[in-house]
Amino acid sequence: GLIPSELGTLVNLKSLYLAANYFAGSIPREVSNLVNMEMLIIDDNVLTGAIPTEVGSLISLLGLQLSGNYLTGSIPSEVGTIMHLVVLKLNNNLLGGTIPREVGTLAKLQSVFLLSNRFVGSIYDVFNASVQLQLEVLDLSDNLLTGHYGDDMFRIPTIRVLALSGLSFLLSLFSAIDDVHANIPSCLQ
Repeated sequence: GLIPSELGTLVNLKSLYLAANYFAGSIPREVSNLVNMEMLIIDDNVLTGAIPTEVGSLISLLGLQLSGNYLTGSIPSEVGTIMHLVVLKLNNNLLGGTIPREVGTLAKLQSVFLLSNRFVGSIYDVFNASVQLQLEVLDLSDNLLTGHYGDDMFRIPTIRVLALSGLSFLLSLFSAIDDVHANIPSCLQ
């Protein structure tokens, strides 16, 4: 079935968990009425279409999890207005385009999962140590991202997991890093 647009009338709703329910269609724009929402989890359904730009009005949102669907288009730049966002999970969709720089302004982000999509562009234009002071997990694996050496991303002080597998520019990137003492396994050289 479809996610009912009437959910938008539940203005005091703090959490919405709709994972693994085989919901189809698009995310209703009325979700933007849920300004008190802290957790929006609609993982593992069969949703299609774009992430609505209205998601930027969810100013109380701590977690946005839409992974495992068939969402298309790009990440709306309006996501950058969700200043309290801690978790961003958009992995395993059909999203593309560049990752908006506005995502890089979210100082409270701790976990970002954007793997297995079709993102392009440079990863160094978004994530950097001057803003991401709480980022612990960053997974950009299996995208079409490109890069150039941008050491600021490798200086994020809190990073614990950095997953960049399946990115074709990675070997040349690591060979250019002199000040990060990464041990590249011989099977990757």
